[in-house]
Amino acid sequence: MFTVEVDSIDKPSEIITISNRDIMKAIQENGLYIDKVEKTPERCLEAVKQNGLTLKSIPKNLHSVALCLEAVKQNALAIKYVSRKIMTDDICIEAVRNKGTIIASSKYIPDKFRKKKLYLEAIKQNGKALEYVPDKYKSESLCRIAVMQNGLALEYVPKNILSKELFVLAVEQNGLALEYVPSKNRSKELCNAAVNNSVWALEHVPNRYKTTELCNAAVNSSWRAFLYVPESMYTLNNCLEIFERILRECDDLSEISYSDRSCVREIAKRLPDDINNDIQIIRLERQLQVREFKRKYFDKETHRFITIEKICYREEDEVKEFDLFV
Repeated sequence: MFTVEVDSIDKPSEIITISNRDIMKAIQENGLYIDKVEKTPERCLEAVKQNGLTLKSIPKNLHSVALCLEAVKQNALAIKYVSRKIMTDDICIEAVRNKGTIIASSKYIPDKFRKKKLYLEAIKQNGKALEYVPDKYKSESLCRIAVMQNGLALEYVPKNILSKELFVLAVEQNGLALEYVPSKNRSKELCNAAVNNSVWALEHVPNRYKTTELCNAAVNSSWRAFLYVPESMYTLNNCLEIFERILRECDDLSEISYSDRSCVREIAKRLPDDINNDIQIIRLERQLQVREFKRKYFDKETHRFITIEKICYREEDEVKEFDLFV
């Protein structure tokens, strides 16, 4: 049983008894509750199972291998609170199985525990952890496992290990890995595989392989790919179609994501001047908030109507004069 003293208006001091069962239930719901009660091995174990970071508030004399294993299993970052006196290979391995990239810092994994098996478990959890694996452990098999888990790990594969097989594995897992394939190795087949996986990979496809078929397939999958099609595809009809499609797909432009808004503006920036000056395009750009009127007024001296419009892809505002506003 656990007792607490509570002050009230009617009774200066009231004793409330909480059963161990209730305490355990409270800890299981919120591990931080451990700070409000007497810490016992049993309660501490339940606390770290619910929130591994509660290990920080548990006295070192209550640390055990079992307790620390449960803590890092729940939250890998709890390893920084593990007593170094009881740190083991198993605790380190369990931590990287939870979050492979914690091998980036020695404050999490001491040097004495950095062994081949640890690095293997780290890249199994996150291939990009390959960045922090010493070159002496970067074997062909280890790198293959890394890129199969995350194609972007290709960036950290030593040049002497790079191969056609690794390139294929990488782009099939993540098309954006094409960025890390040397230009001379970006074959048509590899580029097609990359774009099939991610339309964003079109950015890294050499122009000679940007066929109409490939580009249309990418744009049909996502209008965002239009940003990376060849200039020859920036025709008035294509641009009108893309802008109209964006408006259809984005019901509420106020809720459009920052990345999508940036993409729209970058597409507008790529438009040839003659297309950007087309009245249909101008109207659509205003709807897409690429253009925005800053001011409209009548100039009494010139007897002209003036508009000042901010255009996201130009440094200076656009000033126009009219005989009348329509």
